[in-house]
Amino acid sequence: MIMSSSDGAIYGEDDRSLVAGSLPRVAVLAQLEESRYRETEEGITLHPISLKEKLPLLCEGEKFEDHATFSKCTSFMVSKTLMVTAGHCVNTQEECLKRRWIFSEEYSLSEGSFIPRDQVVKCKRLVEHKKNRFSRNDYALIEIEPASAQFQPFDFLKTNPFIEKATIPKNFFVLGHPSGLPLIHSGRAIQIPFESQFIIRIDSDTFAGNSGSPVIDAHSGKVFGILTNGDTDYKMNQERGCVETHHCGDGECKGEDVVPLFNISTLVPGPKPLDPIFDPQRPRL
Repeated sequence: MIMSSSDGAIYGEDDRSLVAGSLPRVAVLAQLEESRYRETEEGITLHPISLKEKLPLLCEGEKFEDHATFSKCTSFMVSKTLMVTAGHCVNTQEECLKRRWIFSEEYSLSEGSFIPRDQVVKCKRLVEHKKNRFSRNDYALIEIEPASAQFQPFDFLKTNPFIEKATIPKNFFVLGHPSGLPLIHSGRAIQIPFESQFIIRIDSDTFAGNSGSPVIDAHSGKVFGILTNGDTDYKMNQERGCVETHHCGDGECKGEDVVPLFNISTLVPGPKPLDPIFDPQRPRL
């Protein structure tokens, strides 16, 4: 399937751009797709495919069609030994131990690219995890075996955005791996009205693969939250017989879900709202 449960869309003009050295080294990691690498005692060899190979029905001329894809989710470091991602990207301790992450901007992502073992990030322990389909709380905090690459972890906002609404940033940008592509900057996002005690929504140009991406306050540079879900990535163009990027007009799309880092008790201790065990919008019989 082309679509996934953590899809996204384009809101207005597509402002996604490759990072490729245009920003200082950032502690954003790609969670490798299992079929896109081979691991040995020495390290990892990548076997990426292009976006148009990954999506055979992709319309000709789509943005990034010839770029390599190699990952399934994004994550980011909040300390030298702690990493955050979406809860649906890593569900259990057993699954966590099997996953591998890399700082993708460090490498030429071509067939056969080799990453030494000391540059590969591994899971040591799944510290805190939540994936609730009713509240949409969706996060994983992971203790990692750090790689030798030196990246500065992100600072993050620690206020309760649902009590102190004025602390919600006015503008956001996102760093991540949409559709499994290399590190991409998606900017100029703002909040979309949505009632919740657990998440906010923004109009960021993000896709499946951005799950786990840091959603960053454009003013302070601090992380506000985690990108976890969104609208449909690609839609069929019936006239052309192929799929193209889903563009949203004003008010046409629901927005992209963002879980504030405030929700993670290990990072921001203190009382949190209880996640519901049933859909609060549906009456119980």
